[in-house]
Amino acid sequence: MITIITALSVPNARAVAIATLLNYPYALGAYVGALNGVTFFPRPPISSYEAVAHEQTLMLLVAFGLSLVFGIAQSFQKALAEGWAVFSKAGRNSVNSVHKRIQIVLWAGLLVGLHDAAFLATNLGAVLSSGRHSFKQEFWVGNGLLGIVLALVVGIVLVSVSITVSTYRFKALIVLGMFWGPSLIAGSRNYFSVLMVTALCAAFFTIKSGRQKLWLTLAAIIGISAFTWLPTLWTTNDLVGFNEWILPTSSLLPLSLGLYTAESLGATSIFHQWVLLLPGPFRPYPVTLYADEFAERKFTNVGVAGNPWSDSYDPDLFVRVAIFAVAFISVFLIAGLLRRVHIFMPFMAFGLMAFWGRSVFWNVVVILIYSAILLRLLIPMKSNDGLVS
Repeated sequence: MITIITALSVPNARAVAIATLLNYPYALGAYVGALNGVTFFPRPPISSYEAVAHEQTLMLLVAFGLSLVFGIAQSFQKALAEGWAVFSKAGRNSVNSVHKRIQIVLWAGLLVGLHDAAFLATNLGAVLSSGRHSFKQEFWVGNGLLGIVLALVVGIVLVSVSITVSTYRFKALIVLGMFWGPSLIAGSRNYFSVLMVTALCAAFFTIKSGRQKLWLTLAAIIGISAFTWLPTLWTTNDLVGFNEWILPTSSLLPLSLGLYTAESLGATSIFHQWVLLLPGPFRPYPVTLYADEFAERKFTNVGVAGNPWSDSYDPDLFVRVAIFAVAFISVFLIAGLLRRVHIFMPFMAFGLMAFWGRSVFWNVVVILIYSAILLRLLIPMKSNDGLVS
């Protein structure tokens, strides 16, 4: 309720408040799932699910509160507004001045879409009957961290082109559909969701009419509901669509119960994961994430195990709350700084933080930094007095 009231009454911090609200389902998901009979290793009593949910909720509330106290939420909101103002004034001319680059993105998106469509067409039965991660190596969209960066950047370019350049609007929308379509049919929707939330955030700054914003909100709710309920068509599990929010805590419960520690799992501390910023050959030491270790032990898959509560886990409650809060705030702070590289970065950060409950801090930072560089090369817009270069 505190976060909802803040989102409604403090407009200069609204974006961070909304991002926080979107993460409460992740904090409560395992507990709600357990109340409905969903259990997973180590199958603790319902009181353990409840205790972890309380702690996750507390950490979100503390992180959001500190973002307000230190002005991070306010500065992030200003970065969003500034980014859209620059885009509105100079962005259209910038996009119109880089036609050759737009054409390169269109052709690249088309070729990737055709590759994934060809694989899907020749393996349709196997893909539809398997889990959504079964063929992730075969699809070019979202394959590995670099593939995720490329997919998000190409998607954002196509969306921005469809908004601003009428000459390319139809082509951009067609390519966007072909680019993401195969992986969506295969069930991999997580980073497409990030892209759509990023686009929705930008659209809210475009639309001035309160009625149109209401219709956009209703459309977003219907879209999220569709993505949630569609998976139930292929299974007898009525809660499968809610696994997005239910399952992430499956890696946190064993840690909270003291069954495992970072040392016993061989997991790299969050403080030493900074080397993820470097290409593999240049890293001074290997990085092992909780996600990889839990997957290797067959407790859960990589996507489910990666979440900020596990990533920041420490035996001391004060320490883990502090680590979580610093990580949460840092993403918005970094995004605000990266707007000097490209004005779309705060919008992408909002999209990523809407799904913070399924993210790892350093992965988010890597995506933001490398996306900023690629966007700067493809559609060069920076929010430095509205200059475009």
